[in-house]
Amino acid sequence: KTKDVFEFFKKGVLFHYVVTVCDETQAERCPIFPGQTQRVHCSFPDPAALTGSNEERIEKTRVIRDQIKAWLE
Repeated sequence: KTKDVFEFFKKGVLFHYVVTVCDETQAERCPIFPGQTQRVHCSFPDPAALTGSNEERIEKTRVIRDQIKAWLE
């Protein structure tokens, strides 16, 4: 499930790095993550913008997740 970054901020969760998943053409719409963190941007489709049935959106989100994992490794 995708989550709003403010959920983490309200709980006091801190991260050293934040990877934004919004695609480069929509970079100005990427969320701002409050606090001391280093933002790393790599162009991935935004899971919140996915269309299709629930099962299709879940599968597309998994593909994006796997792409992010491969990029990080």
